[in-house]
Amino acid sequence: MEKALVLWIEDNTQKRIPISGDMIKQKALNIYALLKNELPSTSEKQPEFKASNGWFSKFSKRYSLRNIKMAGESASADDQAAASFPAELKRVIEEGNYKPDQVFNADETGLFWRRMPSRTYTFKNTKCTKGHKTAKARVTLMFCSNASGDKLLKPMLINTSQSPRSMKNVNMTNLPVHWKSNSKAWMSGPLFKEWFHECFVPEVQCYMSEKGLDFKVILILDNAPSHVAISHPNVKVLFLPPNTTSLIQPLDQGVIAVFKKQYIKLSFRYVYETMERDPSLEITEAWKKFNIKHCVDYINLACLALKKSTLNGCWRPVWPECVSASCSSNDHQIDAQIMKLASAVGIKDLSNEEIAEMMKESQLSDEELLEHLREQSQIERETAESEAEDDDVLSTITPDVLKKGIDIAEQLADFFIDHDPCVERAVMFRNELGACMRRYIELLRATEMNPASSSRNEPMSVQDLPGNVHMSSDDDALASDDELLGASRLLVYESDE
Repeated sequence: MEKALVLWIEDNTQKRIPISGDMIKQKALNIYALLKNELPSTSEKQPEFKASNGWFSKFSKRYSLRNIKMAGESASADDQAAASFPAELKRVIEEGNYKPDQVFNADETGLFWRRMPSRTYTFKNTKCTKGHKTAKARVTLMFCSNASGDKLLKPMLINTSQSPRSMKNVNMTNLPVHWKSNSKAWMSGPLFKEWFHECFVPEVQCYMSEKGLDFKVILILDNAPSHVAISHPNVKVLFLPPNTTSLIQPLDQGVIAVFKKQYIKLSFRYVYETMERDPSLEITEAWKKFNIKHCVDYINLACLALKKSTLNGCWRPVWPECVSASCSSNDHQIDAQIMKLASAVGIKDLSNEEIAEMMKESQLSDEELLEHLREQSQIERETAESEAEDDDVLSTITPDVLKKGIDIAEQLADFFIDHDPCVERAVMFRNELGACMRRYIELLRATEMNPASSSRNEPMSVQDLPGNVHMSSDDDALASDDELLGASRLLVYESDE
């Protein structure tokens, strides 16, 4: 149950959806009830679970939940932080004599690349509504552009699969995106570092050379948990104040929204042209022919459709001096084009609200959470089995060695928390270290669940890890708080006290 709950918290954190302690406790009850209903009637009775304050406190410590809310201030404090950041940015720009071409912002967003209006799947004549999963297909995109609007870097795409069937025989290095993958199609600390060193730095260095400018740039980021500490002698990294993304982050001020609308327009055009070639097809039948290769092509076309004025205009809230007076938005024109194409394929009177819904990142349902968890567990089991076969060293790790290693990691994390004047950087390092230690922590937890093995200090292996979802009671704890660094450091954007 707790693994599914952590997955839900991570999903909301990635999508920057505010959650509170009460919301976490209610979600825990929902997941527990769903898991309990799935148990066979012959199984032994499960302990009662109440999601009490005591359980929540222990759960928070077990998984090192951290509420990031500025000293108990209300949401209005976000406005104050957002209002103060532009002056700080201006000071840094003037001191370093940076030009608009040398100031960049990077941000990621989720894209449901097969999503159509929800009513599309309830047409009376549609043959494939039941079990239709096209709306759930999701990738994460990492965008980065500069303040002048002159440069939009090649986006990074994170998919669940590294080699989809539709991409067979495709040279991935020639794609208009940097193709990456992980089991959740989410941005992670390691992927973010990879993007920075292997994508951002070389592309920006080449661009600076083309412009005849010195390779010295500013990179502005938000405080997403995946944005771990990075450094480069020619790159000055600035973090936006917490909870100000929607107010002042440049790419969130219209660029991502315009990109998604362009993508939706191209998607409708695909459906229209497919139905024109074969009039016997229903909308969803035509849409099922749309694959990830089409998605990549349309991402490229949607990026090419972004105007320089749009990329430049989004900097107005944070650096108004760099924005051209001629900047204007063409949102309404794109909406009209989407509505016209939708009407051509049989979706009459498509509303602005329905277009907005297609762009929105929605929360995972309880059923989707468990489905993701099962898929993730299967991948982890297969990976563990493969690693155990290839590397016998893992099978010789004893509980004492595990505890000593985890204690060293805890001391290292605490050292930087205590000594680094930049608290955000220290917390990000702790996040990344916690994620790196996950396998060893799970291995130690397995010894806690097998006291006989632990008392004998017998060697443990990844194969000894429990594979089933653990349904814990309120007072259950697999390991003491002082022993474990935590499976991951989760930052929770809390909406209320």
